[in-house]
Amino acid sequence: MTSNCLYFIEPNDSTKPLNLAARAEIERDPANYVSHESHTFMVNQRAWTASVLNLKRLNVTYDLTIVEDDVSELGKSPDFEDGQGRVVSSFMRLKQLEMYPLTVPESSSKETLIALRCLQIGGAKIPLDLRIRTNSENRSDAVKPHGKNCERSISMEPVATYIPPQGYRLVLRCNFMKSGSSLSDFLSVGFQRRGTSLCKCDATILLSHITVTLEEHTSLKVQKGGVIEVIEKTRSHTLKDSDITYYFSAWQFENAGEGYVLHPPASLYNCNLPQLGPTFHSNYRSRTYQIRIDLDVECTLWEFPCSERLSTTLNIDIGAEANLIPGAASNEFTKVQDLVYFEKYALAPDALDQILESTLLKAKMMKSCFGYQTSVVSEADTLFAISTFFVTERPKKLWLSEVLIKEEDGTEYSLTFFNDHWRTKTESGSHSNLNLSFEVPNCMKILNSFLAPKIKEQDEYLEATLSHRGTSVANPGMICKPCMTITMRIPKSFVVKNVPLFKFYFTEQLFYLTQAGQAIHHRQHRDFDSGRAKRASNTLTMIGGKMVCTPFDPIERIKIPDVAPSLHSSTLHRCYKLYVTGSNPSQAMSLCLDTVFGIADDKNSIAGTSA
Repeated sequence: MTSNCLYFIEPNDSTKPLNLAARAEIERDPANYVSHESHTFMVNQRAWTASVLNLKRLNVTYDLTIVEDDVSELGKSPDFEDGQGRVVSSFMRLKQLEMYPLTVPESSSKETLIALRCLQIGGAKIPLDLRIRTNSENRSDAVKPHGKNCERSISMEPVATYIPPQGYRLVLRCNFMKSGSSLSDFLSVGFQRRGTSLCKCDATILLSHITVTLEEHTSLKVQKGGVIEVIEKTRSHTLKDSDITYYFSAWQFENAGEGYVLHPPASLYNCNLPQLGPTFHSNYRSRTYQIRIDLDVECTLWEFPCSERLSTTLNIDIGAEANLIPGAASNEFTKVQDLVYFEKYALAPDALDQILESTLLKAKMMKSCFGYQTSVVSEADTLFAISTFFVTERPKKLWLSEVLIKEEDGTEYSLTFFNDHWRTKTESGSHSNLNLSFEVPNCMKILNSFLAPKIKEQDEYLEATLSHRGTSVANPGMICKPCMTITMRIPKSFVVKNVPLFKFYFTEQLFYLTQAGQAIHHRQHRDFDSGRAKRASNTLTMIGGKMVCTPFDPIERIKIPDVAPSLHSSTLHRCYKLYVTGSNPSQAMSLCLDTVFGIADDKNSIAGTSA
């Protein structure tokens, strides 16, 4: 269960304990160092830093005798008022966070319940896991099938899949659930076929027994001769242990894209979790949970039946649910902007101190900065550091003529969208050979709001949305129809022969980081006048007393211009936004919609239709 991660939580703005551990690892075995990240925030007028070091291997000792006082009972919650800092899995309302950093959907409010990890000190909670992460990182909560390496008599694998329950808004990819939950609310168990038949007898299979076990894993971080070791203890609690009778055959498996899968009824494995304290990590100890499912299967060739015990596990995060009663908003900070720096260092023990020094220097120069985080990733003999600073004020808006830095004068490496991922690009313009790709979270505000065209305010009685179809990334020359759609809702009593006259504005925003301060330039590439869409060309449906109209013609005529790709670097960020305005003078009806587009650097990386 050990995830090869070491946590460091300190009441200051320094990452020295993390740096010392990482330095020792790089000096001992550079290939064992994978990455590290740190989050620093002001909490109750004091700086706190939560860091995690990711290694390929940890020195782990499994000790069945160790019992710590705060985890002596299965799932016992720690004392959050003891002054320690912890990374805690939590269910929160948006307004309960000390920092309010999230881009909230229109349907959400500050009462929206979200699942996330927080740095918690007493009653203060700061959201984490908002970093730019590498897509190649191994996730410790992935499904892990278990079985023998030798030839097996049963040709299928058990698969446990997490399904987010309704009502959850997950900020990160984690298997979050509440204490006491029913397994059928979040867990799907199936079998994946490994051949054309399920066993060498080609017979029907009987699932005869199922055991569901909850495992609690507690670990203690200790220092031994300059090397950090982890002592881990595992305790288990059986949730279900039942004889069952469930027959199935190979023809019942359905093609699920990545193989043929069969899902038995959830009632066979359903049971309830006990009341548990949350998943947490402190400076010295951690507690995590895992669900293990053992399934006894055998074929129905009764004389010499094939039989086997199949097992699979699923790591889960139990979220704390403290103080979920609606009340007054308490956000101390509202993040307006993320300032992102992307830098490269040589892999060496002193590189970590250089990164820390550079980060602290940048933080001191930003008057409105109330927190920052740094993600450092190792690839070959290179370290890539992505630092993100949270600020509460908008940067100065300057026109391009006032900015001394040119586009081509960026850093040696930048991030562009290539082959479905944000990938590193060299100064010469070619994509690097490094095996690195990144995931930029939606909740990051790398660029602030665009300057909207001068239009009328949208009428209260008109509801309209502009949404993406599967992807928010487009190619130059792509028509908009395959990747976006407009939906309007108008009152039933509103008589209109034609839907509004649509106009489209494609806008580029360049965001420069200069020594004198930040500078923003907006550039409108061209206006698109789509003409008026006839009602006959639209789909009309009555929903909730309103006509729902989906115009087709306007989007079908719009094509993305030939522009440079979206880009993130230490000196330049480039992003695009598409505005849609509509007006109908005869009815005095007006609307304004907008959506952010990423423009890919590879014209063949996004599926779409070009004009």
